[in-house]
Amino acid sequence: VWLLCFLDRRKRRLPADAPPISFLIPCYNDGETIAATIESILAIRYAGPHEILVIDDGSTDRSTEILGRFADREQIVLVRNSANLGKSASLNKLAARTRHERILFLDADTLLHLAALDDMLSRMVSDPRMAAVSCPYQPSNRGFLPRMQSVEYSMLAMVQGAHNLTSALGMWGGCIMVRRTVFEDAGGFTLNAITEDLDLAPDPLPDGLDS
Repeated sequence: VWLLCFLDRRKRRLPADAPPISFLIPCYNDGETIAATIESILAIRYAGPHEILVIDDGSTDRSTEILGRFADREQIVLVRNSANLGKSASLNKLAARTRHERILFLDADTLLHLAALDDMLSRMVSDPRMAAVSCPYQPSNRGFLPRMQSVEYSMLAMVQGAHNLTSALGMWGGCIMVRRTVFEDAGGFTLNAITEDLDLAPDPLPDGLDS
């Protein structure tokens, strides 16, 4: 397993060269984390054409107020649902408004790092068959439950590393990059799925495309 992970990391891929990208973030009562997530994208200072779309899914905490602080940023688009629609419906609604072919879905408590973004983009650029790619991550909180979550993530990374070369696997929900056209062909996120990220990958994809 670890040998396959090592070989995958050593595989040479074309540099991403900052292609156009849309960052999409769903927010429902994420007032404690949403600002840090947006700031992590801004801190990268992405050189290519990009947009940051955030949807407030009828939050009842301070999320709306906090998001208002970013309203004057040119590259940030804020959308608010008058009622809570759910994560899948909100992301599908937001995806329909994007301008770029590559979409990166980020949870409102995920901090994006340049190395992770570069790796995902290089995989998409190097392989035209790549329909979607996600990035492993670790919880930033401390304590027993976050530690158990970290163990779970490590086990997922090991299993996915073993099958990465031959199989289409479930995405890591907090960080998923897709080709917009393929995402639309798959029908977007399923509205009645408990884990919309895991459900997305097994959906039928056009011939010759992988995730």
